[in-house]
Amino acid sequence: DVVLYRITEVKTNVRWKRITEKIVPERREHLIRSLFDVQRDAVSGAEVYKLRGSPEPNIESAFYCFIVVAPKSPPVFTARFQYNGKDWLFIKGAIVRVGEKKCEFDVSEFQRVKRDNEAFKVWEWVDVVPNVAELSILRDLLESEDSVVRLIGDTYVVDLPVDLNKRMQTMECFALLDMLNVLAAH
Repeated sequence: DVVLYRITEVKTNVRWKRITEKIVPERREHLIRSLFDVQRDAVSGAEVYKLRGSPEPNIESAFYCFIVVAPKSPPVFTARFQYNGKDWLFIKGAIVRVGEKKCEFDVSEFQRVKRDNEAFKVWEWVDVVPNVAELSILRDLLESEDSVVRLIGDTYVVDLPVDLNKRMQTMECFALLDMLNVLAAH
């Protein structure tokens, strides 16, 4: 059961009314899936679930996550670290700090980082599949208001804010991951 508040209007008075809705598994699955755009690879059959409105690398620096589901394979949680600016960062790694905990992602293998540019603008991005310990720290993002994602470059670093919106997006990705894992198990 989920507790919701709906606005009710009686003549000119607007009031909030507390209601309890029962969310059945099928409805929950529909609600979670509706938050994502799904891209299907025509050759491999893999599906990529990205939250609607996930930023493209050439638009902004960001941290976000998505889920990849290959045929007959469990879903894979993927974290994307992307940089956008006037000068090359040459991403070598990323650190996610949540309160006192942190995890470091080494992406120094040059071929892992994708790069592109156009007229006075450059962008770089790298996709990382976190291990179990890293996933645990990323799950902790949901509860922490004291978090930062740092992209480490050759000569300087860039800190990306982890605001409430980013935490909610991460939570929605974990909700989809958990749901897909349950569906895959049956």
